[in-house]
Amino acid sequence: MKENTIYKSPEGEAQILRLYDKALANLGIAYEDKYVDTRFGKTHFVVCGRADAPALLLFHGGNSTTPHGLKWFFKSLADKYRIFAPDTIGHPGKSAQVRLNPRDASYGEWASDIISELKTGPLPVIGPSYGGGILIRLAAYDPAKISKAVLVVPSGLVLGSAFRMVFEVMLPVLAFRRNPTREKLLAACSSWGPELDDEDLELIGAVFKHLKIESSFPKLATKKELERFTAPTLVIAAEDDIFFPGKRVIERARKVIPNLTGQLLLDSIHFMPSEKAKTAVAKIVEFLEEEDATTG
Repeated sequence: MKENTIYKSPEGEAQILRLYDKALANLGIAYEDKYVDTRFGKTHFVVCGRADAPALLLFHGGNSTTPHGLKWFFKSLADKYRIFAPDTIGHPGKSAQVRLNPRDASYGEWASDIISELKTGPLPVIGPSYGGGILIRLAAYDPAKISKAVLVVPSGLVLGSAFRMVFEVMLPVLAFRRNPTREKLLAACSSWGPELDDEDLELIGAVFKHLKIESSFPKLATKKELERFTAPTLVIAAEDDIFFPGKRVIERARKVIPNLTGQLLLDSIHFMPSEKAKTAVAKIVEFLEEEDATTG
């Protein structure tokens, strides 16, 4: 076994990478693999969408993969953007297995490095969940790299109840690890993703079993560190999000993000039901198109 690895075993790593490739194949998209060097190690990208379109950077969620992030956004954005979707370093995928400190500037430095290596200039960036916290770290560290920002059920602004997360997430995950049945997997996801499809559940089950899970979220943003960040920003939050409660997310975002549009999705959880997800993606497309029109 490698000394530095985010996986519990070589077999577990192989299984998660097989699920990565399977999910990417199931998208049925034309794509390219791209690697760039950063100060923390190599980063792998899936590059897709219209080849002659403006660039857009898409982070994925924590302890998840790029194909599952693309699943949300690709169909709505592929005709308008060249999408650069990196495997977050230290998370499942094909980038270096280097765990960054989410409490300091490391993620901002990494994200700044990958944009420099892509040579796109400032570009719109979308960050769902943990990826939203990474986007906020970039906004704090190197805000000039971002032309527009979209934060979807983001980390990095507030945290939900630790008590609820322990009893509704962590303990059910431990129960699934002891007895990995579909019933226990569904129970572990019930408070944040009850409408997950079989592909998502297969990946989540493999992550619970085989990944050394990253359990720390990116640090919470302050007004001071974001005062240089003036890019138009859309925050979409879910009212009943156990991890990042929606009303508090919007309230906090209004206090610390200078150029903000906020959208609270009522009766929605972290992994949004399909109708809520459609609403969110439509709002994202509208936001990006409006800003494109104003910036020419």
